Amino acid sequence: QGTGWFDGGGNIAIGGHSWMPDLTPGIFVNLHTVKHGDEVVVNVNGEERRYSVSNVTSVSMYDLSVLYPVDGEQITLITCDAGSFDPSSNFYGRRIIVTAQRVA
Repeated sequence: QGTGWFDGGGNIAIGGHSWMPDLTPGIFVNLHTVKHGDEVVVNVNGEERRYSVSNVTSVSMYDLSVLYPVDGEQITLITCDAGSFDPSSNFYGRRIIVTAQRVA
């Protein structure tokens, strides 16, 4: 709620699992390997949208600033940081955040 969406501009947040509860890989299992300058391609109603990665970071799961509005069109990809998993509480304390700006 409150984030952007395609064709409306702003900060478009897309979340996905790194690992599923049954320990199978999730859609963002390799998100931590993305690098600055990598290309992200999103299909929106049959049209390819291209974005260039500008930042990859890990933040506290309580840090909501990654969802704040931005000028222009940006996608923010979010998943659990597997390195922050605490098996005693079954809890991920951090999130991997990839931000990318639209280029085409």
